[in-house]
Amino acid sequence: MAEKRMLWFVAILILLAVPGNAQGSKNVCRSAGGQCQMGTCLSGEVRIGDCFTPVILCCKKYLARKTPGELQGGA
Repeated sequence: MAEKRMLWFVAILILLAVPGNAQGSKNVCRSAGGQCQMGTCLSGEVRIGDCFTPVILCCKKYLARKTPGELQGGA
């Protein structure tokens, strides 16, 4: 019984010691104008990175290019 407890303790320590910064990735995504989403990006969005690989993606709205007529206020 003591061996199992020690094994669990060691496993938890190892998991806690794994390097990574999910919050930092979230901040990088937001500073790039994106938002973190689980699964896939929605329609009209593009993947610009990962917030937490490979489950949570950093998605940003896809901006369609405007035609010269739209830029000048025409139809």
